[in-house]
This record gives sequence, structure tokens and C-alpha cells, in this order.
Amino acid sequence: MPALANDSGDLIYYSSPPGRETAAGNVAIWTGETDIFGDQHGWLPNEKVLAYLAIFPVCDQSKYGNCIESVSARRIGTSRWTEGRPLIREIPTEMGRSALVYRDGTPPNVVGFTQEDPAKGIPAGSSPSIWDLPFAPHGGGSRYWLSVAVGSTLAGFSESGSRFNVVLRPIDNKAFSEPLYLLPFQRGYNFPDGFEYRVAIRLGLTEKVIPKFFYGRLVAPNIELDKNRLIISGRPGTFPVARTDWIPYASLSERAKAGTPSPEILGLPQGWGNFFAWGSVLGNDDRDFEGFQIFEKDLKQLGSNTSWSFKSMTTSYGKCKLQEVGGFVSSNSLLFSTRPPEWNPAEKSLTYRMASLSRDEKGNLNRGNLDLAMSKELVRCLWGFNPTVSSGAKVSVVYEDGKSSVGTSAVRVTKDWLYLNVSGYTFSKPTVKIELYPRVKKKAK
Repeated sequence: MPALANDSGDLIYYSSPPGRETAAGNVAIWTGETDIFGDQHGWLPNEKVLAYLAIFPVCDQSKYGNCIESVSARRIGTSRWTEGRPLIREIPTEMGRSALVYRDGTPPNVVGFTQEDPAKGIPAGSSPSIWDLPFAPHGGGSRYWLSVAVGSTLAGFSESGSRFNVVLRPIDNKAFSEPLYLLPFQRGYNFPDGFEYRVAIRLGLTEKVIPKFFYGRLVAPNIELDKNRLIISGRPGTFPVARTDWIPYASLSERAKAGTPSPEILGLPQGWGNFFAWGSVLGNDDRDFEGFQIFEKDLKQLGSNTSWSFKSMTTSYGKCKLQEVGGFVSSNSLLFSTRPPEWNPAEKSLTYRMASLSRDEKGNLNRGNLDLAMSKELVRCLWGFNPTVSSGAKVSVVYEDGKSSVGTSAVRVTKDWLYLNVSGYTFSKPTVKIELYPRVKKKAK
């Protein structure tokens, strides 16, 4: 369901073509990040499915090994974080809220809260939590929905196939009458301007299975990992929402039809308003970028949404045997790759693909922003040096026509991390190329 911010900052969810509910046979091509919500409930392993997905509970002294310690916010430019108050720590079973289910539907399919099982490698499982941050009010009040979820298998502790997602969302203050896992879908809101957020997580035994590279929507991110604690902070990312006008399936090109299911294949009832949600905006493979290229000329930007997310990627750098979380990448583009930036050993450079419309809904030029965080461990593995405050970067932006420009970049180095920001480039399909140097190169006189 695409979401769009209107003038009041609300999020509007479209589940069928506006005004075309009975126009069966039409195909609607949407783009915009629909995966802005986190995991709603976890699932348990059994003899048929050896995998699990656990949503972290809120910490209660030493009751849980893996849990959420705090959610905080502060005004941009200030130094003091203010912690929020958890309103819902566990599942009120009388309201029918399910935390965990068996993936294959094995009864009982509603399991509820589960304790950590170190012998089997299963972490504690709960439901998404709700936090009150009255000092950071949004359009619907001051409540925020948080999902921290980890998924893996029982076949040994390995990051292969594992997932770890953290998603924070503003929600309506009145949204307590529905099951907890449905709350974000009732009414969502954009983040308020001028704030950044921080989530502190105790990893417990999940530290062994967490993937090493992440993507999401965060501006000026900061990552801390120390003694089994992961702290993620940053400003919410703003991203565009766009769609085409309604396009009859019969009028699509053969190239477009190749990646678009027909109304018959969709199997939707006559008169419901058949439509198709185009592709993914997360760049999982080359087909996503091809889909953008097919429909780019028909796309119109409608507005923008905000998101605060930190999600695992499926691959990492094989040559670098990272021991801890090694990287994070975020962009304000409509479409960006959810694979780590590609390493070129011959040029000692990283490249990263994005795609977005060149102009916004008002006709103004869209300017790109890319944030890349890399652990010093990863920088040492790829470039062979330990980054310091004197380290620098050479950034170029290459476009689909082969032309390139020098990107505006800024490097920040902390105790364990190097942060690179690239900004000011234009769209539609730029590739950013990054080279790092031990020291900033002095300009020739």
C-alpha cells in the first residue's frame, strides 16, 4: 500500500485506485517505499521449519538476554538525549494480540510471549512495543511504534540467511483499540521536523547471528557496538513517493508486460478494481532498476514520506571476515540497492547504485543524499589502512550517459567508525564511486 504525505503531515494509504474501484482490467503502477513498517509478529521453529523470527521485548532488569533498553530523541544540534517511556512492554492476551506463530500454521498458531532458550539458540520473543515521547510530538500525538526483530535458523549460529531489522514509526495516540501488531496500519504519521532518534538494544545471544551490513532510511547515522549493546541513532530519512497514471494492461509494452502480472494472473474479483503494484523500490536485484527505467517517463512524484529504519542486507564482503556489524548505507532516492556497495579491487573503490525522478512534484530539481557508515575493521580490510580524523575521500558521480561529476563529500571518523556523506548530485540513475585515502590530499599550488 503506497503512502503519501499530505499538507498536514498525515500518511495516506491507498488500497485500491481512487475513484476507479470498479474499473476492472486496469493496471496501476505504483512506486514509493511500501516496506516502511517493521515485523508485526515473530514465528517459532518446529519439526517442519527450523527457522525462527523473534521480536525483542522491552528490557525488564535482567529478565531477558535480548531486549530494547531505551528509545530516545533530541532536537538536532543539541547534545542531551531524552528517553521515552514504554507504554506496552508485553502482550495483553485479553486483547488477542499475538507475538509468535508457527510459520507453517501448526496448531496452536498463536503462541504468545516466549522465554529465551539458550540451549536451542532461540532468543526471547515478544511483540512490537509502543513508546511515549512527549518531547517529540508528531501529527498524531507523541506515541511511537517500535519493532526490533531477528530471524535465523537452529542449524548452528551463522549469519548466513539471518536477518535483523529495526523500524521506528509515529502512530496515532488513539490507536489502542486494535491488536498491537496492526497498529501501524491504522493510521501513520510522518516524523516531526528537527528531531533525531536513538534506539539502544541489548543483543544477548542474537549477537552471534546478526548480519554484518545494513541499509535503511537514516540521515547522519551513528552506530555504537560495545559489550553486547547496539545503539543506533540518526535523523529520519525523507524519500519520494511517485506513481504513474492508471495504465490499462493491454497498453503496456512487451518489455513492461514481461515483469507485470496480468489481471487474470492476479485473480482479483471482477469489479474490485484490478491493479498492480510495480516492483520493489529497494533494489534487491537488477530487475528493480530495469522496472524504473521502463516506467520512468510515466512516473510523477506525488510528495514524500519519512522513515527511520535499519535493516540487514543479504550479502556482505566475502574477503572480509568481519566479527561485528561492519556497515550501513542510506539514500533519499526512490530506489537504491539493498546490496552492500560493490568493491572493485583493481581500483580500490566502492560503487553504489540509485534511481529517482529528476524533479519533484513542484518541478524543482531533486538533489541526492547518500550516507555510508563503515567500521574501521572494514576500512582496514578493503583499503589496508586505519582511518583517522585526517582521512579523506574522493567521490565521483557517474550517470547513465557516461558523464561524471565530482561529488560533494564529508568524512567523519569516530573511535570505531568512518562516516561518509555525499550530497548535491542529481538523478535519475546515478552511481556513486568512492575511494578512501589515509590522509586528505592537498591541492597542488
